[in-house]
Amino acid sequence: MPRRPVVNLRHGLCPELLAWIREQGEEQTPAKTSTLTKLDFHPSFELDDFLSHHECTEVKSDEYDGALWVVVETCPICDKDAKYTTCKGGVTKFIFGGRSYGFVCHACGVNTKAEFEEQMADTYEDWSPWMASSITMMTEPW
Repeated sequence: MPRRPVVNLRHGLCPELLAWIREQGEEQTPAKTSTLTKLDFHPSFELDDFLSHHECTEVKSDEYDGALWVVVETCPICDKDAKYTTCKGGVTKFIFGGRSYGFVCHACGVNTKAEFEEQMADTYEDWSPWMASSITMMTEPW
């Protein structure tokens, strides 16, 4: 059974079927509007310090769907260079949202914070994970 009324019907549809679809179809509920918020990091958080701790420098950043996406110049694990692209399409990036961060490198296949921290510990002898409590972000309506 159709879940929404058919708006653009093609020629040749049987009138009885069309009447049944209109009678039996359910109204489509409109999509919810996004509740995007402006992200403000905890006052003690410094993005430059965070990136330096992870052997990175920022190429560009932008906010998408309530998260901050930061493309870095090179992956600290595989040394793959960033390409000129959008933040969403960046080869290597940190994604900050809520109380922590994620990491993605399409070149070396790391897709989670846990994988990132494991690879960083293997790559750099004296490396230690960043304290997540200092990343906490506060949100305010735009």
